[in-house]
Amino acid sequence: VAALSAMAASAMAANVTVYGVIDTGFHFQHSSPKWSTNLPGVKTDKATQSTNKFDMATGQNSGSRLGFKGVEELGNGVKVGFVLENGFKSDTAADDDASLAFRREANLYVTTDFGTLSLARVGALTSTAGSYNLAKYTPFGGGWGDSTLKQADFMLGDRARMDNTVTYVSPSFAGVKAYAQYSFQRGGKETAGNERPNDRYAGFGLTFDQGNFSTALVVDSV
Repeated sequence: VAALSAMAASAMAANVTVYGVIDTGFHFQHSSPKWSTNLPGVKTDKATQSTNKFDMATGQNSGSRLGFKGVEELGNGVKVGFVLENGFKSDTAADDDASLAFRREANLYVTTDFGTLSLARVGALTSTAGSYNLAKYTPFGGGWGDSTLKQADFMLGDRARMDNTVTYVSPSFAGVKAYAQYSFQRGGKETAGNERPNDRYAGFGLTFDQGNFSTALVVDSV
């Protein structure tokens, strides 16, 4: 009882929130080689017959997830916070990625009067995912499976969640915020001694929000 009381007190002090999404539905997909040659399980041979599939599937619109986030005020306008978010398949209860405990996001950040500095695994500025997503103006969002993230030419699918990432977000000046982001190695541990073998990312973005109007500009490189 004493241990549980101590945990409850810590949770209240740190303002911890548990959140999540469960998305399951029936799914019908018609795949035609003429239009869908890059879909998983569909051959690239133009002579291949069209296929139909009906099944129960997870993440029809939004990926199923369980997350924890919290923030601790240290005084003088300084806050330390975290986001830990894991994805899972609601139709089978399997993890999205058995090799990663918090595949969707594992983020530690510090916020002061000078802005927010974030370290660890987050989505790229143009990933349509995570705490620093600036590509939120598509009518499809980041969901709907094959229509978005799997179609790299349409939705910048090569920019996703990244390891070893530093993100800076400026305070708002008359509705304008600046974002800078760099990943030392987008997937896995960095190669030591030479940065060239590492798969890196760099991005800079600006957002403007005024009333009901919102827009963003991002320049990035993989």
